[in-house]
Amino acid sequence: MCFCGSGLKKKKCHSNIQEGTPIATVIKTYSDFDEYAEKIGINNNCPINCQECCKDIFSIGENEFFTILDYIIYQKEDDIDVYFNKAKIIQDIVKENYPDVYKKLDEVMPVGNGLDHLTPYLKNNIYDTTLPSCVFLNEDGQCGVYDVRPSVCRMYGSCVLCEKINNEEIMDEKLAIIATTEQTIIEKKNTVLIKRPYPIFYWLCLMNENERSYKFFLDKLTRFRLNSIRTYGDYMLKYNNL
Repeated sequence: MCFCGSGLKKKKCHSNIQEGTPIATVIKTYSDFDEYAEKIGINNNCPINCQECCKDIFSIGENEFFTILDYIIYQKEDDIDVYFNKAKIIQDIVKENYPDVYKKLDEVMPVGNGLDHLTPYLKNNIYDTTLPSCVFLNEDGQCGVYDVRPSVCRMYGSCVLCEKINNEEIMDEKLAIIATTEQTIIEKKNTVLIKRPYPIFYWLCLMNENERSYKFFLDKLTRFRLNSIRTYGDYMLKYNNL
């Protein structure tokens, strides 16, 4: 049976994903979230083609981004240049209209004790309904990566309050725990690596910055898909000279 808990045989579900890898952990987390949400009666009641929160700019972690990247490259076999072009449009608008936010995105996150000083680097949300929609929203107004949509998208309008549909806010401790897909902090002995989240458009722009960056992201995606969680963590520490 597939590791995700679907009840299907692996060859008919996530046939090209190996259990015990970072990407398998994210997919299993999404599955657990959806299953538990359904069990306690939580449903997303967003109006058809609403798209209002699809214009928000919010950060997602590296694990969630690479899970989406795997989905569009290996599952859907989409032309990634379409997403690069959409991301560039949003990038130019944010640079012009929100220069302080963009400047913070471009800054190297400082090293120090504790996490308090890192807050400005971990939260880069922009709420502006005049912005272009999410790069993954297709021509039909549907999410093109719905199966692997980030945790914030799964929770908003279901257990997190959306003022438009006025759903009941449900703060269930177990739901919050299993919604955490990101290993933001990697620890090994006395070494700590904090993985910085970025907005979706910025992740894509980083990947498409130049040929070297593009190849680096693809290589990292391969490791994310094939390495064990421990091996991938060791690679991350080594890459960051820790």
